[in-house]
Amino acid sequence: MVLYHADIDLVGILWRALDAFVRLSGLSINQDKSFVYLLGVDDGLKIAFQDHLGLRLRALLVKYLSVLLITTILTHNDYIPLVEQIIFMIKLWTLTFLVYAGCLKLIKSVLFCIQVYWSTMFILACYIIRWIESILDAFLWKGSYLTNSWTKVAWASVCYLLKEEEGLRIKMVKIWNRVITLKYIWRFFSNNSSVWA
Repeated sequence: MVLYHADIDLVGILWRALDAFVRLSGLSINQDKSFVYLLGVDDGLKIAFQDHLGLRLRALLVKYLSVLLITTILTHNDYIPLVEQIIFMIKLWTLTFLVYAGCLKLIKSVLFCIQVYWSTMFILACYIIRWIESILDAFLWKGSYLTNSWTKVAWASVCYLLKEEEGLRIKMVKIWNRVITLKYIWRFFSNNSSVWA
């Protein structure tokens, strides 16, 4: 994936560099799998890009590394693959043989990590955070049934309390999401030479 300004002359330079790479490496650009995504340009410029590059144009609703690349806020339906992936992993395990400690280890090492990549890309909606945490809570206490009609300890207590205070030290999705997005904001302001700054 190459991000570039929507300027025909600049893209021509980029295209010539890619041609040089093709000649030197012996590799070739797959025209069937390569597309152009344009944002904020008029229809005339879109046609010019398509004619110049010989690639098909597509709207920017595409997945890259399993995450949607869109220019708007994620909707409820956009989050469903994340939740389904967590539930799918839970259903894969033979839960009847998992003890409580095994469920806890899987939450900390596997299930929590599924949302980490999404958290680094987006500020997750509050209802999605509650949904994910309710699934983790249900899995901890009920296993594969994923019903949290009755839990032994409040989820906030499970996450916040120290082990000495009978807590389990599971990371809170909301706090993790805030910290990682603030880290990116800090990078933007502290590294002015970055292309994203």
